[in-house]
Amino acid sequence: MKLPKVNIPFASLTKFKLQTVRNLESIVQLKFGENLKDLDSVKYASTIITQSGHTITDMRLKYQKDATMPTPVGVLMEEWGTPPEAWNKLLGKYGKEGLNPTAMVLSGFDVEFDLVPYHKAP
Repeated sequence: MKLPKVNIPFASLTKFKLQTVRNLESIVQLKFGENLKDLDSVKYASTIITQSGHTITDMRLKYQKDATMPTPVGVLMEEWGTPPEAWNKLLGKYGKEGLNPTAMVLSGFDVEFDLVPYHKAP
């Protein structure tokens, strides 16, 4: 069995990388201390990884060199064309913790996963 559209044999990967995460919710979640495994982007990737026959053994966050400069979340929203409903959702969730358009976030990061093939116990 092969993954559709990517032509990779089932359960054959040892590494997987989410590169340059641009999910505003994940960026805000990270700012407010969510665990890496609980970020929206990581959950989406984890689903694909497990459905392709893999088990995640480890994951780590890697900031890119240009991510060392914090950016106001409002600037990212404008640059990425974030719809107002998405902002309202984030504000409802994190507003009491200090989320506002001037809150500084780091946006240039990757998530690296270590994988093994999934094996059912006998």
